[in-house]
Formats: sequence, C-alpha cells, structure tokens
Amino acid sequence: MKSFKLKGILFISALLLLTVFTIYFEVHATSHYLSLLSFILLIIIGFSVLFLNNNELVSPLSFFSAMYFGYVIGGYYYSQSNGYFGKFIGFVNLSVIESERYLIIALIFSIVCYVFFVLGYCINNTKKVPLFDVKQSSFTLFLKDYYLLLSIPLLAIGLIYWVWVSNTIADGILDSLILFQVFPHLIEEHKISTAPYLLYYSGVYVWLLGMVLSNKKVSSAFLIASFIGFVISLSTARITISVTYILAQLVFYYLVCFESRRRVLIIIISLIVCAFVVFFLRELSNYYYLHNDIQGSNFDAFRSIVGGGNVTDLQQLVIIFYSFDYNNVLLGETYLDWLRNSIGVLLGMEPSSVGLIVSKKYVPSSSGAPTPGAIGEAYANFSLAAPIFMFYVGYIFSYLHRVVLRSSNIFMLFAYSTFLVCFVFMYPKVDSTMITNFFWGSVPTLILLSFYYWLYLLIPKKQRC
Repeated sequence: MKSFKLKGILFISALLLLTVFTIYFEVHATSHYLSLLSFILLIIIGFSVLFLNNNELVSPLSFFSAMYFGYVIGGYYYSQSNGYFGKFIGFVNLSVIESERYLIIALIFSIVCYVFFVLGYCINNTKKVPLFDVKQSSFTLFLKDYYLLLSIPLLAIGLIYWVWVSNTIADGILDSLILFQVFPHLIEEHKISTAPYLLYYSGVYVWLLGMVLSNKKVSSAFLIASFIGFVISLSTARITISVTYILAQLVFYYLVCFESRRRVLIIIISLIVCAFVVFFLRELSNYYYLHNDIQGSNFDAFRSIVGGGNVTDLQQLVIIFYSFDYNNVLLGETYLDWLRNSIGVLLGMEPSSVGLIVSKKYVPSSSGAPTPGAIGEAYANFSLAAPIFMFYVGYIFSYLHRVVLRSSNIFMLFAYSTFLVCFVFMYPKVDSTMITNFFWGSVPTLILLSFYYWLYLLIPKKQRC
C-alpha cells in the first residue's frame, strides 16, 4: 500500500511537469497536435509500467515500453522540426502537409497498438510472479564444480582466433579496432568468418552460469573476460550486438540474484546510456569518413541521431502507412523473413523484410533501409487489424515470462534472458527478424551445454557429483 501511494505521488508529480512541458511545446510547435499525442502516449506508457507491471522492473512490458519511447520522442521532436521529418521521408517526397497528416495518424495508431499490447500482457499479469528459485540437478552440480575447466578452452579458442583475424585484416588488434567501421568490408575482402567468436561468448556465459550455481560473487577475472568479449563484438562494428551481449548477462544475473538487483539495475541503465554515446561516436565517425571535415561542416548531432530516425520511429511508420493499405497487405509473410535471411541466403535466396521492400521503392542504394518497427511490420501485414496482432504479442510475452520464472530451470532462464534482450528489447524499433539475434545469442551456448551434458553422461555414475 505504501509503495502504491509513492508511485501515485511520483506519477502525479511527473504528470504536472509533463503537462507544462507539453503545453510549452504545443505553443511553439511548427506541426500541431504531435506534442499532445506524444503526451498521451507517454502517460499511458508510464501508467502501464508503474501500475500494471507488478513491480517487475525487468520484464517484457518494461523492455518493450523502454524502446517504444521512440514514438514519444519522435512526436515531440517533429512538432518543432519546421518541416524536416527525417531523411527517409525525404526520399518519399511527401509534402509537409501530407507528412504532418501521416505523423498524426502514425502516433494515434501507435497509441492504439500499445494499449492493445498492454491489454494482452495484463491477462497473464494478475498475480505477482514468485522469485526465481534454481532447481539443482546432478548436471548442474557437475557444472558448478567444473565450469572453469569447461569455459577456459572456449575463451582461449575465441581469443586466439580474434587475434588472428585482427592481424590478418589489419596490423594488429589496435589497428583493427580503429578500422572497425569498415570491418564488414575487410572480412569480405579476406573471406574470413567470425563464427568462432561465438565460442568466446559461450565461454563467458558458461562461466557466468557456473558462478551463479556456485553462489559465488562475480570475480574480477570474469569482468575482464566479459569486457574483452564486448571489445571483440564491438570490433565487428555491430554496436547493438555488443550492447545486448553485456545486457543479456546483466538481465540473467538480475533475475537470479535478488540481493544484487539494485546494483545490476543501475549498471543496466548506465549501459543503455553508454550505448547512445557509442552510437553518437559512430555517427560522427561515419560523417567524418564521408566528408573528412567535422569542424568546418554543418554536422548536427541531435538532428542526425534523433531527427534522422535513429532514435525516433515515427518517420518509418509514416512510410509504412504511405506504402501499404488493405489492398496490398502481406498477410504475415514477413514473420518468416528471419528464416529466409538466416537459412535461405545459404540456399541463394535474397534477403527480405518490410524495410527492404520499402527501400527498393524509395531509398537510394547509398542509404540504409528504414526499419519498420513492430507496429509498422504489423500494419504492413494486417492493416487495421494490427492492434489485434499486438494484443496476442503482449499475451505471448507475458505468458513466457511467467512460465520461465516458475520453471526453476537455470538454462531456460539463460535462454529467456537472451530472448528478452536480443528480441523483446529491440522488437519495437526493428521488426521480427530480430529473432535471429536471439538464436545467435543463445543457441551456440545451449548446444555446447548439451555437448557437455553428453560428456557428463559418459562419466561412470560412481564418479559423478
């Protein structure tokens, strides 16, 4: 009851401040109603997370809502943008009046879809989920005793391979890190695969699992090994993968180690903030790479990162509304694109996604494809029935959350932590093809754990733990 009152006070205080902020933005708006709609969406998000989430700060609803803020930020930003609505809308050549109309429709549709998502989520959210309780087995006892012996070979192979790649594509580790922006071109030129890097990441995950099963504190050696994995991942120029690699470890540790939750939550928030800083540096690096002069240029970081669509998602949704209607809906076709893009490309199939469909219509080859976001992809597939689809997405996320936390299976919890970070967290901003990142993030480790389980079965019963 005391917690509920505190939440109420905080919510009302934030509401008053946001009201003043929104009125100020609306008075000075160059595009009206976007601020007011953003305010409505922001209040609904805040209310849902504070009062409907049963104090679960790390959950599908919290993660989905965190990235859904892109629509709120977009509404506030574009209300003041004086006719600039992002580079992708510029490729479509919509007039200012048309763009403003589509932006308003996009925000209203975002609000409706989010409400349906929350309704679906809340069906399974009537009771607070109990704290995760690790169920020990003979295999987990084996892993608890030998996790270092099992993880060190994986770390060594992955690290040696990374050093070899760095020396092959550049003049060593330092040079390869400096050239990380062109890393994809360098490995293509040398015909090198980065698949063995996955062994290093799996070694870190096995180490983490062993420490948790042993009830040991996180050691300095583990932190160093985990940070090296972050650097290895960052050297491939995939910032999102690098951040989610660390974030998955933190979420797993948060869900299983209750006494450290506050500290882990602070680290999670700090990591997300750092991710934006790294992303800004990459944008700066790309601009410098293209123009060779930052100081004498008209580079606007805020306009590039926020207004350009890298944070906001409204401009992508505008393009989806402009490109699709009930006459050309995809009827769920793109929800199999992750399979086509991961396995089909090996068979010679061309990559496919809603973003690529839009890109082929409007965007020049020199620019990347716009990401439709979960809402944009749902609209492209189901038109006005997209909110119903989002209702079922919310229901499934909530169902999985409760099943996993009640399972007491630490390996299922590990896979779920990766799913929460690599898919749920990114889904509002990208599309369902992000499920591929979840598979790459968890399946290699689960396969290795299965292999270790078979090795364990070969040990005579008398010598087992």
